[in-house]
Amino acid sequence: MQTRINDWVLYSEICSAKCEFEWVDLNKIIQQVIEDLQDSIEKKSAHIECHTLPVIKGDPTLLYHLFSNLIDNGLKFGKPGEFSEVILDTLSKKGGYWKTSVADRGIGLESKFIPKVFAPLFRLHSGSEFQGNGFSLALCKKIMTHHGGQITIDSLVNNGTMVILTFPENPLAGQ
Repeated sequence: MQTRINDWVLYSEICSAKCEFEWVDLNKIIQQVIEDLQDSIEKKSAHIECHTLPVIKGDPTLLYHLFSNLIDNGLKFGKPGEFSEVILDTLSKKGGYWKTSVADRGIGLESKFIPKVFAPLFRLHSGSEFQGNGFSLALCKKIMTHHGGQITIDSLVNNGTMVILTFPENPLAGQ
């Protein structure tokens, strides 16, 4: 219950936060997230692979929450009894936008559920199957919106999920 309350507070703070961004090396954010999730990574015997990510303008605390949630989901929704892997990569830099991805080899989801997973408290699975409170992707969407970016998902059942994050090169230009 306390986690859900903390997530609601963070969600509302993102809505009212001012845009005072600084240059953030996403590689350093990922290093910290991996250190903080080390117990989960070891428990799942998982592998986290991070290719070179960009340095962007943003809020380092919110970006930490973004990647922490996405990597944690990649670990959480791994296929039972199989090796878990999460791969982070830069896909492209075009037209003033960086595209990065967080991909896993997990259970995936049906395309009809993709728009719904960004709603607060939406759960696709019961709490007995997977821990959580249905907030992580709602927070991720709010964080990306706050940064002037977008979050999309490509997924197939039993073939994993790729979350694509599009960050503007100048996040204040459109706000």
